[in-house]
Amino acid sequence: MEIARDSVELNGKKYRILSIDEALKEKRGTRVVVEGVVKGKVVIEVKSAGWPWSISSRLIEKDHYHVTRFNLNGIQVIYFGIAPLRGNERVRVYGKIETEAEHGRVCKVIYAERIEVDNIVYTLG
Repeated sequence: MEIARDSVELNGKKYRILSIDEALKEKRGTRVVVEGVVKGKVVIEVKSAGWPWSISSRLIEKDHYHVTRFNLNGIQVIYFGIAPLRGNERVRVYGKIETEAEHGRVCKVIYAERIEVDNIVYTLG
């Protein structure tokens, strides 16, 4: 299978290498690779899927998950895992363009599947 010069294949999935502005113009579901600088603070949320008073929700790790959210040069990136990034850190994100409601309006976000920084790779697996 021939891959275009502006794309890369990772784990059997094809990603288009784009700038942030180009990624914002892409349709929902497109897999992209974008690079940029983390703007502002990174938010890591801890979520519980069980009832707060349930013993099982406190004991079974599968009932819990983490979400990392950050702004990458104007587009929100959401990663379902822990990625302890810092503001002004340069990152490369592999992910899928999606839409999400935010403050009463619909905006594009990237659901990250892989985040690369200088010496670390965060990946879902």
